Amino acid sequence: MRSRGGALSARSGVWVAEQSLPDLFDGVLPWGWVDSRPFLRSPHGLMISARRVGGLERGDTLCWGLLWLNPGDHHGASDLLAKLIAGEPWLP
Repeated sequence: MRSRGGALSARSGVWVAEQSLPDLFDGVLPWGWVDSRPFLRSPHGLMISARRVGGLERGDTLCWGLLWLNPGDHHGASDLLAKLIAGEPWLP
């Protein structure tokens, strides 16, 4: 069985970052602001993990969320979203 440490680490990163955001945060986290990059990498890791285990709905939600937080799409969430919508399986 493969380790799921990456997904656990990403979930932990998202949780920690969410705790540091103000209540009812509805802004963006620009990639140019270096302090936002670790948080933006966490949902990206969850997106990849969701796709690998076939969690299409979860992956779709994470892609849209990451695009909302970072409209510049520095992680390629729109590309992954297109693959999820098309139902393309993950190939190692």
